[in-house]
Amino acid sequence: MDSGEWTKLVLDFFGQEGKSRKVNVESNYMLVDQVWRGTRHEILLALEHENKGDMTEILNKEVEHLIDLRALQKIGIFYPSEGDEKDFLDKALSKIMERKEAIPLQEQYALILGRSTTKAHRRAIRFHLRTCGFPLPMLEWKMVEEKIIFQARKASPEKV
Repeated sequence: MDSGEWTKLVLDFFGQEGKSRKVNVESNYMLVDQVWRGTRHEILLALEHENKGDMTEILNKEVEHLIDLRALQKIGIFYPSEGDEKDFLDKALSKIMERKEAIPLQEQYALILGRSTTKAHRRAIRFHLRTCGFPLPMLEWKMVEEKIIFQARKASPEKV
């Protein structure tokens, strides 16, 4: 599965979830992949997914897009390497805190970080969810949950 197919799969999943919750789901709103709107057209959730590219570029574009958009909840799904993960989290939190000082808003952020791994000799993706938000003092990301999802095995071609 290429990166475009994976992004579509993730956004379709969230889109179906939004529709099941009876919210209006919009794609590609102000450079953010997906937003959910409430009954008064307020943005309840903003979602950004990026599964390729340089972490600095992702911080300066994708994370900035989430920060710039007024939404009650914001989710970023990214795939930093293990060596880049702590630095990525620290820099994302720093960007959020800088903006919070300039424009005090009541927002909650969730970052879902994924990475290829193996479990029981099978290919898998490890996801972990970290959150932070206001009005609570936000000094660090809180680890909420971790899941490992097995990747589908490729079908072997049939012999003719």
